[in-house]
Amino acid sequence: MACMAHVRRKFVDVFASQSNATVEQAIRRIAELYAVEKEARGKQPEEHIALRQARAKPVFDELEVWLHAQLPKISGKSPLA
Repeated sequence: MACMAHVRRKFVDVFASQSNATVEQAIRRIAELYAVEKEARGKQPEEHIALRQARAKPVFDELEVWLHAQLPKISGKSPLA
């Protein structure tokens, strides 16, 4: 999740300067990953891994596909790109 914190921060920074639906959606999707991590906190490592595989991996995979689909719709010169 450490890397996702950096990714999320970039979206939050862009949202602060120009809120739009794409940025909001990205932040919401990342929040779903944070929710899984919150649920996994304090669990045994095996349980933590299983929860990530079952719940976070599908969200992360979908986020990646969604981000790739959004990129062509965004100006390459914008902070969001």
